[in-house]
Amino acid sequence: MDNVKAVILDMFAARTDTTFITLDWGMTELLMNPKALTQAQIEVRRVVGEKKFVS
Repeated sequence: MDNVKAVILDMFAARTDTTFITLDWGMTELLMNPKALTQAQIEVRRVVGEKKFVS
């Protein structure tokens, strides 16, 4: 039973860890490339508008 629990935990952790690593990598690339960061900010502001929070 402990092995089954460990495998299930690994499956859930792997899913969230992959998402985190992808977001972390993307944010790092944006911070290292100010031109791309500015373009991304402009696009987000164009789509979102004047709202402060995106839902």
